[in-house]
Amino acid sequence: MREKGIIKCYVTDRGFGFIGRAGCADLFFHVSEFEPDDIELIQKGTPVKFVVTTDRNGRPQAASVTLCEGGN
Repeated sequence: MREKGIIKCYVTDRGFGFIGRAGCADLFFHVSEFEPDDIELIQKGTPVKFVVTTDRNGRPQAASVTLCEGGN
């Protein structure tokens, strides 16, 4: 199930950041989870949709991250 959130921070030189979610802990994302054309549009406050998965250590992270159309 896809969830919605807002980019809370993005460290461009390291290629990762965190997504804020209502009522949940912030979620790690890596830039590789975005479409190449969307990477230059990633910034604090950007609304996104994503799927929650886990990394190899069992920690939750965002995958298949897409920008929300029209800010929705």
